[in-house]
Amino acid sequence: MLRFEPLKASIADLIARIQSLETAVAAQPDASAAYTKFYRAVEQYRSEVDCGIPTVRCQLELSDKQVACIRKAIGTVDARVKKAQSDRDAQEADVKARQLKQQQLEADLAWAKRWYDFFTTGMQAQITRQRDDLKALSLLADPSKDQCEVWFYLSEMEAMLASARTAENSTGCYDEDINIATFIDCWAPKCYSAAYQHWMVAFNNAESAQKFGITELAEAVRHAADLAAIADEAKAKRREWILKELNTQDCCGPMSKCP
Repeated sequence: MLRFEPLKASIADLIARIQSLETAVAAQPDASAAYTKFYRAVEQYRSEVDCGIPTVRCQLELSDKQVACIRKAIGTVDARVKKAQSDRDAQEADVKARQLKQQQLEADLAWAKRWYDFFTTGMQAQITRQRDDLKALSLLADPSKDQCEVWFYLSEMEAMLASARTAENSTGCYDEDINIATFIDCWAPKCYSAAYQHWMVAFNNAESAQKFGITELAEAVRHAADLAAIADEAKAKRREWILKELNTQDCCGPMSKCP
């Protein structure tokens, strides 16, 4: 019954979706008619405005110098708005790149910590458990008891005493379930010391890089928020800034009439 619960939920969801689609299909003709009416009204309004612009522009008494000044003012502000948006987009792209980098740093840290912990305590704990298990199996492997059980216990002991380090399996030494034979074969004191020092350095480097990456990402996110606010302000105040720029450049003031 528990296995069928997800199926029941899926069927109920499917039924609800079918009913919703049926309702949407039934309402489609009315929705289509309303949309068509809205579209035609917008189309007509756009044509009216498009025709009215030249009419109003012909009534303006502006010299070529004044028109050039107006266009320059508009261009100046538009360049400012465009730069604000470009800076925002570039910073957002930088944040995404840093987020991907941080994911990799997190993975690198997890991998380095895994093996640092393995060489610090994990491997010795695993071998200690195996040694205790071997002792227990040795006591159970009593020839005076059930012969089949003794054979099984001896097979278990042989498996622990078979090294996984072979020419075909070069990764056998890096097995978190390493057995005693592989441990003896791989991790003599000099080899263990070299591996431990390698992973200690790798872990510390990975931890440092991960923490530094967090700081860099937080700063990049903060900067992206600041630039987004600047870009939003530039977009919202574009017309206001253009009007100020027209006054600053005196496009239609007394001096604009001078040759």
